[in-house]
Amino acid sequence: MARGEREAEPAVIAVIGSVFPIPPEAGTPRPFQLLRRIAARTSVHCLAAVPQSPEEWERFREHPALRDVFASTHAFHRRTEVSPLAKLATLVTGRPLFDQRFRDPAVLAAARNCAAELARAHEPAVFYCWERDTLQYVPRALWQRTVWDLVDAPVLATERRLAIDELMSTWERVKLRTALVTLRRFERRALARVGRATLNSSADLAALRKRIPDAPVDVVIDGGDADYFSSENAPGAVEAPADLLFFGNLAFPPNADAALHLVRDVMPLVWRARPDARAIVVGPEPPEEVRALQDGRRVIVTGFVPDVRPHLARATVIVSPLRFGSGMKNKLQAGLAMGKAMVASPVTCEGFDRLEPGIHALVADGAQDIARAALSLLDDPARRRALGAAGRLLIRTHYSWDAAVAVLWENLRHLGTATASARTSETALRST
Repeated sequence: MARGEREAEPAVIAVIGSVFPIPPEAGTPRPFQLLRRIAARTSVHCLAAVPQSPEEWERFREHPALRDVFASTHAFHRRTEVSPLAKLATLVTGRPLFDQRFRDPAVLAAARNCAAELARAHEPAVFYCWERDTLQYVPRALWQRTVWDLVDAPVLATERRLAIDELMSTWERVKLRTALVTLRRFERRALARVGRATLNSSADLAALRKRIPDAPVDVVIDGGDADYFSSENAPGAVEAPADLLFFGNLAFPPNADAALHLVRDVMPLVWRARPDARAIVVGPEPPEEVRALQDGRRVIVTGFVPDVRPHLARATVIVSPLRFGSGMKNKLQAGLAMGKAMVASPVTCEGFDRLEPGIHALVADGAQDIARAALSLLDDPARRRALGAAGRLLIRTHYSWDAAVAVLWENLRHLGTATASARTSETALRST
């Protein structure tokens, strides 16, 4: 893009509430992949209100991969410890639990002032708020020029967890129900004021539209990186004879539940027919219940691994028996991009509208059906290869990050055009 064309586009002020992973680090690649592509189109200025220390922030800011992403960065470090009085005031006033009004009012005020200054300095400017808590750092008068990225539909995710998660204590369940009430209220009010909101799954969009039919929401998918997730990047990895692998951040409740479901419910059915089969659980921060599954023989729990690709390449079949959660699941993009045969639950496949069961992956729900599907693939190398090839082509063809950012950028440009038009009208009125 030529310099003149780039300067004609609206500047984007990206508001983040935490440092985000930069591939190939573990975690969701969404903010990095989207923002670096937006930065190729216009200037991106980062406004951060983060719990990380100044030292952690500097390490993030100086990451070589961010060198061409942010034209400027502005960071505020919010408190990580909150007084009981601040928590009580938040609850009593019906605000969502992430609201900083009573928790860290100085940071909230400073971030809002910075947002207003950035908007004036880079007119026309639009805001991109990544995740639910970041919208509060934008002055309400500027919400109309904001794209609010709800990513994984937090209300739906909370509702599903309350319905299914068996690991929650009674006290955790009470806290989550309380949080859900305030979150629903905040989401409804915010969606009535923002210029646009985004989710990453068509299934989440349909669920939201049932509650708020006129919500200004689009789908911006999570893409897959078929260049990074490729068997060519796992040299020397030889496929095991009967390894069923699940991977993900195990501190995340849906992933921890899926790991337990695989080992406790699915594997006993698999072992009846294939006593040589192994369950491999890969991912950081496994809770005690998951760590306790390991026996070193038929169940392996690795914990954090620096590179997941060799583990994916060695797996005979990748299994994702998620029972709750929302949004698109990055494990599905990664597994398919690696060219691996997958058995995935319907929850895992939500948002993958072009995925055809039996062509790109086997879709199964419940322990018996998942075990049956996994056994069928263990005994059929040709079917595994066919699924793997079709799945990799699916990610390459329909689930790229370029396709995702095209939708996001169209929304940002539309708000920028509307902002510029409103500004021109105001100037004309003042001159008459």
